[in-house]
Amino acid sequence: MQHNRIIRKCQLIRWKGRERVADLSGDEFISVGKRAFSRCRRLEEVRLPSGLSAVKTQAFRGCRRLRLVTLPESDSVGLSAQTFAGCERLQALEHSELLTVVGKEAFAGCRSLREIRFGRDLRRIGERSFQNCRSLVQLSLPSCLETVGKRAFAGCWELAGLTLEPGLEAMSPGMFRQCISLQEVELPDSLQE
Repeated sequence: MQHNRIIRKCQLIRWKGRERVADLSGDEFISVGKRAFSRCRRLEEVRLPSGLSAVKTQAFRGCRRLRLVTLPESDSVGLSAQTFAGCERLQALEHSELLTVVGKEAFAGCRSLREIRFGRDLRRIGERSFQNCRSLVQLSLPSCLETVGKRAFAGCWELAGLTLEPGLEAMSPGMFRQCISLQEVELPDSLQE
């Protein structure tokens, strides 16, 4: 059913479907374009195709019913700024361990997000990427991280478990501001800043 989507030059430009589930796993595109799904009010679940490498700015912004997004199982993916900002019911991002970049405010305000798993490809987490993800309870930051932006996890009230892997060299100002459930953090010897 191709009439509910616009794909040009290997990019999903716009999703126009009214279904609750957008199964795009059989499609062929390598990026989700800017605001491609923004404000799809009925959308609850999205399955993205293999070969995907980027999800652009505000692609899912304001999809208030969105609960689950499945990334490809074997491809590294980068998220641009505000990719899922305001997706209040987003609970999970399947295969998040293949993320390479998490852009500025990518998950800001995703109050229902309980878990995010990072893998060995992750290089950068932008400013306020997970700000006010109030349900996030556990987090492990891998040693491959090169930069973590200011206030990346500020306002994650339920964040109680945090692992900082050896090799991590820097933490940004306010990174865990207002993380009121976080009581103790063991800092690795590699931390310099």
